[in-house]
Amino acid sequence: MMTNRNREESSDIPDDQSRKATYCSVVLKALKEKRAVYFGIFTLFCIAVGALVLVIPDRLKSTQGNPILAYEERYKAFRTVLGDYSQPWTFAMPNSPQNKALQWLVFMDKTLETSPVDEKRLVQRYALMTLFYTCAGQTWKGPFVTAPPLDEQVEINECDFPAVVCDESGDIISMYASQSGILGSLPDELGLLSQLTILDMAQNDLQGELPAALFERLTNLGTQISVGFFVY
Repeated sequence: MMTNRNREESSDIPDDQSRKATYCSVVLKALKEKRAVYFGIFTLFCIAVGALVLVIPDRLKSTQGNPILAYEERYKAFRTVLGDYSQPWTFAMPNSPQNKALQWLVFMDKTLETSPVDEKRLVQRYALMTLFYTCAGQTWKGPFVTAPPLDEQVEINECDFPAVVCDESGDIISMYASQSGILGSLPDELGLLSQLTILDMAQNDLQGELPAALFERLTNLGTQISVGFFVY
């Protein structure tokens, strides 16, 4: 005869049906958890795809619809050209006037294209901006006071810069920048304006000697040069 204790012990042992029910509940729970994980992954995937759909057309539009291409392409294109006109090490120095001028051309200038590169205009703008960063351009006055500093004139052709005169071919042939508060020493890169016939920088706070490159490159300058210097 089965005692109450035996009945209780036997009731604690699950039968086949109970085992099946327990197994099914475990499987269902696992499936639900996996389904939640897969759903989360799928949701993240959809969000990522949606973001790409929104971003890529704008990116393509900005690079294809705008003559100014990606900054990486601009840097490579401009650096390759300008490497023939300045010492390569100057571009490796973050605070050098040459590197600042290059960075301005790459990230700020809105007039130059990279395909193809207009070498003449690139070199002219580079020469002017190297002068700007070498000689405290932010403090210039006189002929430059009628317009914002050169580094803010990102949409203006260099022939329309104050104190600059170009010929019909777009070559800078004259600079009238006397009494402009130009400080320091003139950079060699000023000699890249090889078509200059007049360079008027009298009554400025310039120091040092005229760079030899000015006389080597500015073959059209002749005697039409007026520069105020304190020679040391």
